Amino acid sequence: MSKACYPEINRDMCIECGTCVANCKFGVFEKRRKPIIKDANACNDNCKMCKMVCPMDAIKYIGECK
Repeated sequence: MSKACYPEINRDMCIECGTCVANCKFGVFEKRRKPIIKDANACNDNCKMCKMVCPMDAIKYIGECK
């Protein structure tokens, strides 16, 4: 079953800093040249730390978020 709320990275705004990867406690992201979402189902809906720490505001949550 897939999650109703998950992060999405705006690839055009991402500056490849890796802050989202470093601050995610759930293993949602993987660092490549630009971070990718490797496991959206691991995301904790109430956390949103990646969005809070992204210096470019390149992460948004989509779906049915609370």
